[in-house]
Amino acid sequence: MLSNLTNIPRVMRGLSWLNGARLLETWFSRPRAVATSYSAPDTTTIRMDSWALTFPRARQVYDQLVRDRIWSNTPAQRQVASWLRLKGLLGNTQRSFGRLADPVPAQDPDYINQRGAGGYTSFDDMTAALGEFNFRVVIAGTVGPVGGGRPGFQVQISEVGVYIRDSFDFEGNQYLGCWSDNPDGFSPLMPPEPGAGMGMGLSFRPPLFTPVGNRDFRAWRDRTGRGGDFLVFSDLKRIPLNPPDTFVVV
Repeated sequence: MLSNLTNIPRVMRGLSWLNGARLLETWFSRPRAVATSYSAPDTTTIRMDSWALTFPRARQVYDQLVRDRIWSNTPAQRQVASWLRLKGLLGNTQRSFGRLADPVPAQDPDYINQRGAGGYTSFDDMTAALGEFNFRVVIAGTVGPVGGGRPGFQVQISEVGVYIRDSFDFEGNQYLGCWSDNPDGFSPLMPPEPGAGMGMGLSFRPPLFTPVGNRDFRAWRDRTGRGGDFLVFSDLKRIPLNPPDTFVVV
């Protein structure tokens, strides 16, 4: 059985789910905070090249969004036009936009497009750390009048930044597996009712695992006054575009 939720990070480490353990320990250590009134974001745990993109299901989504050029395809062009207009950058002179050297949380309000990734079909460190998450895209380049008396503004995107954004919280009703205090104490399977056979050749080793869900973490937070929801940001993977992606907005 699992004697305390705070034992779960130790089990995660035994399974080599190191980032999941780090983020969960961060949540346990913080004063009570409930999404969307988050505590401070985590910007140091998740790394794009050395971790996230080593998982095939994440790499597949990333590669596809690059192929689809989700920063300059037709839906994105409309978003870029709205964003540039809001920033006051559609004027009589050529202007630069984007600040890809800034911290990722400061850039996040300016993201142009996103694509969902992750999920709960595998049981590994990515699931433990992020579950479902989004790749988001920010851009840098120039914009100026088309010229020649023609209407519109020519946008040139010279560099793209891709990063991960996720909310580390326990909102909603979600089953998070069965856990015990054993070093390998995790199972994705719900335990059987007393006296019921598992079927399909499945069995549980004693001691029985304890099913855990989001509401258990919320109850722990209510009891202890700790448990701080927070946003997770990866580092920024920068992609130079040569030649730039160019299009006209009005």
